[in-house]
Amino acid sequence: MCYDFPMHLRAPLAAAIAAFALLLPFAPTFGIQTAHAHTFVEMSVDYLAKASSRVIVGVPVDEMSVWEPTDGGQRIVTYHRVQVQSNVVGEGPQEVWVRRLGGVVEGVGQVVHGAATLRTHQPVLLFLVARTDGTLSVVGMEQGCFPVHVSKDRKATIERRRISHAPVPAGPGPKPSSSLEGLSFEEAKRIILEARSRNAR
Repeated sequence: MCYDFPMHLRAPLAAAIAAFALLLPFAPTFGIQTAHAHTFVEMSVDYLAKASSRVIVGVPVDEMSVWEPTDGGQRIVTYHRVQVQSNVVGEGPQEVWVRRLGGVVEGVGQVVHGAATLRTHQPVLLFLVARTDGTLSVVGMEQGCFPVHVSKDRKATIERRRISHAPVPAGPGPKPSSSLEGLSFEEAKRIILEARSRNAR
């Protein structure tokens, strides 16, 4: 099945894939390449809310991994097509493309520790920032991506994030982003909107 991909990305994506095909005969090895994360401080709810242009609960329904050029060569990125179930902050299309680092293309994989984890058909709470190409990326990578559990009676709960490296506590101050874990969606939404309101003053 074919889905629409942002028009302005089609030519660059096709060029990147074509360039990769030309390089295949010269590639010494194939497999998984890993980019290691560094120690990081846990972000606060205030920071995530302030840095986001849109906060949603959405369901990833499709994904596409491609090679993209960088200053030092090329890297793999994955675009997830996400259907918006609820807007927490901001408005926009009911279907968005969310970009993350890493993925697999033609048997070559790149793992970026700290990248957001989006699983097909798994609802997620996402803190997003707009990119110049019309797609969105996750604020704080995995820190801005929370899995959401929906019960049989349709009640949504924010679950623990899949953090690859435990962040260093930020110390006294605004609520850490981990404080959203275990809350009902409505309670988490209230806290996010309060944080957004504080930063708007």
